[in-house]
Amino acid sequence: EEEEGSDEWEYETDSEEEDERKLVKPVFVPKNSRATIEERDKIDQEYEQIEVAEETRKEERKKETRNIVAEELQRERQIAAEREQAKGREDTDEEDVDGDEYDKWRLRELKRLKRDKEERSKFEAEKEDVIR
Repeated sequence: EEEEGSDEWEYETDSEEEDERKLVKPVFVPKNSRATIEERDKIDQEYEQIEVAEETRKEERKKETRNIVAEELQRERQIAAEREQAKGREDTDEEDVDGDEYDKWRLRELKRLKRDKEERSKFEAEKEDVIR
């Protein structure tokens, strides 16, 4: 019971704190003299400056992007032209090389066939010797 009685009276109210503070009388400030309007004007100017800076930055980025794309297209055209030139050179070389390579392949193929035929005849000869 003693605890309940002591807890009830220990809290403070907000009204007591307000009494301790001094109340200041409101003073009228003309619209032109108010700091909030000046701050708003400064903020508006800063936003305008930021917007202008962003627009210029966007324009610069567009120009850079266009330049990069133009350079890339030029590189691709140059590579394509080099490939065409190289292809033209390769075509003339391939005609001569194809003939030489074909002759070499044909010679290898004939040697392989001859070797296979000799092995078969040798195997047949051994088979006949085993049968006798």
